[in-house]
Amino acid sequence: MARDSAGNLFILAQDQALGNYAVYELTAASSWTSISAVTSATLINPYGIALDHSGNLIVSDIGSSAGILYKAVKSGSTYNFTTLISQTTSINGFTLNSPGQLAVGSSGAIYLADMNNKRIVIVGP
Repeated sequence: MARDSAGNLFILAQDQALGNYAVYELTAASSWTSISAVTSATLINPYGIALDHSGNLIVSDIGSSAGILYKAVKSGSTYNFTTLISQTTSINGFTLNSPGQLAVGSSGAIYLADMNNKRIVIVGP
C-alpha cells in the first residue's frame, strides 16, 4: 500500500470477479478506482508498490517469469504503465528473480528487494 500527498491510497489486490490483479486507488473522498484495468500492463502477481517524488506509481510483479518492475505515470485520469526492468534486463550480471518490496529514496532512486537473488537492486539516480 502507498499513500500520496493528497491522502489517496494505492492498494494492490485481486479482483475477485475477474480473477486478475489490479492497482486500486482509494481517494481521500472514499471513491474506489481500478488503475491497472485501464492500461496495457497485465499484472500477474504484484508484490510491492511505492510512489516516486513526482507521484508516479512504481509496482513490482513477481508473476511474470522472473518478474517485472513497472512505472505508472498519471495522464489525466488514467495511468500509463511502462516497464522499467523486465525479466530479461541484466543488472550487474543478474536478471530479476522475484522482485519484492520496494521504496523510493530521497534522491529518487528505487530500492528493490530482488528476493531470489538475495540482493537489493538500486534503480535510478
